Amino acid sequence: MTTHPNGSDELLLAWGRGWAASRGTALPQPLVEGAWRIEVGLPGHRRRDLLPAWPAGRLRDWAAEVAAPGAWIKVLLDPAELRLPAPWEQHATEYLMSTLLGDEAPPALAPGYRAELAQRGDVLECRLIGVDGQQAARAQVGLSGRHAIFDQVVT
Repeated sequence: MTTHPNGSDELLLAWGRGWAASRGTALPQPLVEGAWRIEVGLPGHRRRDLLPAWPAGRLRDWAAEVAAPGAWIKVLLDPAELRLPAPWEQHATEYLMSTLLGDEAPPALAPGYRAELAQRGDVLECRLIGVDGQQAARAQVGLSGRHAIFDQVVT
């Protein structure tokens, strides 16, 4: 499935699968030319199209064809090159980051804090509980093959 030397198409699909697992939505479904769609089904966020690094003109054409309330687009493109037609709103840039995961032990927690780890299917959730018994932080990870997609990180 990877079509770019840096594996961005593979990462796009892995991100989509992990995000879908984390959010409890349907898995991404293939569309055309490396594009995928996740049916999210929420008010204001009905679906999310995942688009590869197409030329800017191709992306604008896609956006014009699929514009509808509750439609979102995630695209692998430099935001300076992306100019979407009305009625699209461009939000703050987010980045697809990646790193190799190692087998290192997690760092020690501050005295009095504890971690609670739970797994449900392809989702791992970690909560840090403070000395006062209140949640101090949380995050979850959607697993997608050899990829782990971090999501819902709150501190």
